[in-house]
Amino acid sequence: MLNSLKRLIFGEETRLRHLYQFAIIIEEQGAQYYDKLAKQTKNEALTKLCFQLVEEENEHKRLFQQRLSRWVPLPLDDKSLDRLERKFQTKGIFSDLTLSDKTVDDLVRYAIAVEHKSIDF
Repeated sequence: MLNSLKRLIFGEETRLRHLYQFAIIIEEQGAQYYDKLAKQTKNEALTKLCFQLVEEENEHKRLFQQRLSRWVPLPLDDKSLDRLERKFQTKGIFSDLTLSDKTVDDLVRYAIAVEHKSIDF
């Protein structure tokens, strides 16, 4: 059943540990993304929120690393990584955002939407 579900979602069989490895990559990209946004704004409240989001992404990464550490390491091959990246990109997660005209509420809504898209992924 699980194998059928993985084939349905990703087109080919994907191991759970590959999903965890890819989740770690996503969290790293998220932390880099919010760090970049923090450096683009002069709004102190937005900068503070961006750095809080960096910490959240880093905590998510730690959680996935803990889960992954329960298994014998299995390298994420390029084929699996490419397949997961293509699927991830179709979701539009971490799309470009300019903070120049945004409020803290706008960034919070954006961050929540990103988390929802990641969960749906």
